[in-house]
Amino acid sequence: MPSPCPARFDILLLDFGGVCIPHPFEQPEVMADAFGLRVDQLPWAGPTDPGRDPLYVRQQAGEITEREYWGAHAATLGRWVDGTEWALLDMMRRFHERVVPDELLRPEATALADAARAEGVRVAVMSNDLRDFAGEEFVARCRFLQLADPIVDASVTGVFKPAPQAYAIALDALGGPDPATVLFVDDQAANAAGGRSAGMAVLHFDVLRPTAGWWMVAEELFCAAFAELLYGPRP
Repeated sequence: MPSPCPARFDILLLDFGGVCIPHPFEQPEVMADAFGLRVDQLPWAGPTDPGRDPLYVRQQAGEITEREYWGAHAATLGRWVDGTEWALLDMMRRFHERVVPDELLRPEATALADAARAEGVRVAVMSNDLRDFAGEEFVARCRFLQLADPIVDASVTGVFKPAPQAYAIALDALGGPDPATVLFVDDQAANAAGGRSAGMAVLHFDVLRPTAGWWMVAEELFCAAFAELLYGPRP
């Protein structure tokens, strides 16, 4: 779908989990089915009900890392499923082995990525944990990821957002562009702030309003007219 307006940025740099694929918070039925549980047995609630998930409150306050948050919940989930405390990677790999990668993608993400590339915009991915959580097989089977140019993954680099060096690594992988030519999208406020400090244009993605979030990305990358062409009226 041709854009009625030129792209405002040369590069669209996307977080993956939460932005391009739904957070576990958003797909309780899919998560529960993958582990053979009822939805009410999942131990997390996240932003959908922070009062029921004190670990999420602590993670958002910076008291624990995102990996520590999910690691604690993975241990609880494992006890529900088979009586053992799973490591975080056990939980994530078990889930990703049971899904078709591109069926998990948000359709809005695929639509805008394809449209952006057609308009000459590079679409890249910057994740803290892609290969650690999803595994190489998931990455290899996912068309969206195979078209990413490039994938910057802290599972490989060992440098995690929001550390300033993580954004320096990403910019270097992108070929050293002016950071102002990069639109960075992340669902974690701290990571979004890190991108802003690195000089990038930034959108903080709201996983509770994903359709509206992608509408805003399309508007920021191109214009409101193009967002409406791609997704329909503003949510």
